[in-house]
Amino acid sequence: MNTPIRRGYYRTVRNNTVRILGKTLHCKNLNKGELDGKRFYFKIYKHGREQSPWNQEGLAYLWGTEAYAKAVNKGASKKMLAELYKEDGKLLAPNGYLDWYWWTEKHEEQPHSQG
Repeated sequence: MNTPIRRGYYRTVRNNTVRILGKTLHCKNLNKGELDGKRFYFKIYKHGREQSPWNQEGLAYLWGTEAYAKAVNKGASKKMLAELYKEDGKLLAPNGYLDWYWWTEKHEEQPHSQG
């Protein structure tokens, strides 16, 4: 039996960003809108026993697709999970590895004052 996954966030990627707990996160390995419009399950990366839910870099990781996460939580069969995992792999790791696993806080660029 699969253990339910908790304390994550379902988000739709838009313009290579997601917004979680007031932070706008992006993935530096994506720049062509590869995942735009698709929904994923994100987990926040914590470091140590800090009070803040975030580590200092504002890191989160893309755990998998929304469909796979929900199937795990519903106790889907091993066969169903294997098929969903295979589909996740086609989307998230087309070259056999996950390039865009880590998402970091995106800081808006401030215009430089002239003077």
